[in-house]
Amino acid sequence: MKALLTFAFSLFIALAFSQENTEEYDSELEKVGKNEINVNGLYIVFKAIEINYERFLDEDISIGLAGSYWFGESVNWDYNALAYGRFYPFTDRPNYGLFLELNAGIYNSVEDVVIQSEPPGFTTISEEESLGFGLGIAIGAKFYSYKGYTFNFYGGVNRNFIEDQDPQVIPRVGINIGKRF
Repeated sequence: MKALLTFAFSLFIALAFSQENTEEYDSELEKVGKNEINVNGLYIVFKAIEINYERFLDEDISIGLAGSYWFGESVNWDYNALAYGRFYPFTDRPNYGLFLELNAGIYNSVEDVVIQSEPPGFTTISEEESLGFGLGIAIGAKFYSYKGYTFNFYGGVNRNFIEDQDPQVIPRVGINIGKRF
C-alpha cells in the first residue's frame, strides 16, 4: 500500500510539473509566433535564392517547405522544392537550439545532350530536363530573439533515387535569417 501511494504521489507531481512547462512553452510560442519565413543567405553567393516557411506544431517539432531557384550555372538543376520535418531534442525554449531534419525533395535536373549529325563535323547541343526525387537528412541549430528575428544554420544531404540522373547526392546547406509571426 505504501509503494502504491508513493507511486501515485510521484505520478501526480510529474504530471503537475509537465503541465506547467507546457503552459510556459505555449505562452512563449504565442509571444514569438508559430510560423516563420526565412531566406538562405548562403545561396546568394551561388547566384540562387531559397525561401523557407516553417510551422511549429509543438515545442520540439516543426514542419516546413523550402523552395529554391538557381540563376547561375554552378549546379545541374534550376529549381527544387523540399518538405521537411524538424525535431529539437535538447531545448529549454520552444523550437530553439540543435535540430535534426528529415526531408523529401523534388528538383529538376538539366543535362547537356550532344547530338552528332550528318554531314560530319556538325554537332548540336541541347538541354534535356528531367524531374528527380530524393530523401535526405540534415542537422543544424536555430536561435531567435523575443522580438521574433531568427538565425539558423544547417548542413546535410539529399539522395537522388533516379539512378541514371546526375547529381546523385544533393547538398542541403544554409545560413538563414528570418522572422517569426
